[in-house]
Amino acid sequence: MRGRDVLRAGLPAAGSVKRVFAAAARPAAVRSVATCPAAEGPTAANPAAARPAAVRSAAPCPAAEGPTADRPTAARPAPALALALALAVPALTLTLAVPAGAEVLEAGGGDVRVWDGAGILTSFEENELLEAAEALSDESGFEIMAVTTDDAGGLSAQEYAEQYFEYYSSDYEGGIYLIDMDNRELYVATYGDLRYVLTDARLDLLLDDAYEYASSGDYGGALLVMLRDTQQYVEEGVQEGTVLYDEDTGSYTYYEEKKTVTPTNLLVSLGAALAGFFSLFGSVTGRYGMKKKEEAPFSLRDNVKMQLTRVEDQYVRNFVTQRRIPRNPPPGSGGGGGHFGGGGGGHISTTHHTSGGHSAGGGGRKF
Repeated sequence: MRGRDVLRAGLPAAGSVKRVFAAAARPAAVRSVATCPAAEGPTAANPAAARPAAVRSAAPCPAAEGPTADRPTAARPAPALALALALAVPALTLTLAVPAGAEVLEAGGGDVRVWDGAGILTSFEENELLEAAEALSDESGFEIMAVTTDDAGGLSAQEYAEQYFEYYSSDYEGGIYLIDMDNRELYVATYGDLRYVLTDARLDLLLDDAYEYASSGDYGGALLVMLRDTQQYVEEGVQEGTVLYDEDTGSYTYYEEKKTVTPTNLLVSLGAALAGFFSLFGSVTGRYGMKKKEEAPFSLRDNVKMQLTRVEDQYVRNFVTQRRIPRNPPPGSGGGGGHFGGGGGGHISTTHHTSGGHSAGGGGRKF
C-alpha cells in the first residue's frame, strides 16, 4: 500500500477555477488578531503586565494600551501600527477561508482524494472512504475522488463535480463521487475508460443503492456504496458491445480493449516464429535437393472432356401478396429513429463535452 499524506485544503490560485473552490468551504470569521485575558491586565501586584509581550499578541491590547492618566497619548496608535493592522486583516481572512477540520485526505501519490467540504462525515468514515478509494484506484489505475460540499457557488451538481475533478486531475482517467448538500443531489462524473465501465444502466443501479443511504442521512454510507459498486463493475469488466453516445454530436464510439504485451506472450510468439522459420527452411532445402523427373507435356485434348445437358423450366403460376404500410407507425413498432439498437441491444454510456473541453459521462440523483 502506498503511503498516505494528510494535507490541509487550501484555496486554488486566483482565476484558476472560477470561484467554485473558494466557496467550497464557507470562510470562518476572523475572530481577533490577539486576545487580552483579564489576568494579563495591570494590577497592583503586577503593574508590569500593562503591556503584553509582542510574542503573545500581534496587536496591542486595548485594556493595556488605552488612554490613562499616566499615558494620555496612548489614545492614538502610531500610523505605522495602523497600516500594519490594515494589511494584516485581509491576509488572515484568506488564511482562515477553510474552516478547521476541512482536511483533504490523499493517497496513491495523489490519485486518490477525499474531501468533506460539507462537514457531514466522521473521521472514521473519511478513513474508510480513503481505503475503499485507494483499493479501487490500485486495481483499476483510475483517479478516484470522493467529495462533499454545502456550497456549490451557484453551479449545478454536475458542473461542480466536473470542474473539481478537472482542476485536480492529472490525466483525466477516473471519476468523482459527489454529495452536493447545496443542490441536494448525488452526482457521479466519469472520464476516460471509466465511461465504458459505468454505463447508463450501471450508473442507475449505483445511484439507486446510494440514494437509500443518502435519503436516511447516512452520507458516508452513500459514498462508500458507490465506490464498492464501481469496484464490482471494474472486476466484471466492460460489457460486450458497449458504446459511448455523444449527445452533443450524436456520434458513437465503440470500445476497443487495450492490448498489452507480456513476457509470456513475447516468448510464445518468438517460439512460434522460430518453429515456422525452420519448418519452411527444411521444406525448401529438401525440395531443391531432389532430382526432378522429366514429364511429358500435358495434353488438353486427351485429358479434358465436356458434356452439355439441356434443362428447361416451365412457368406454372405466380403469387402476389399486398400489405398496406401506415404513414405514422404506432409507438414501439420499431419504425426507426431509435436511440441505439445495433441489432444486439448494446450497452450505452451517454457522454457530453464539459466546460473544460473534456468528454465526460455520469449521472445524478436528487435526494
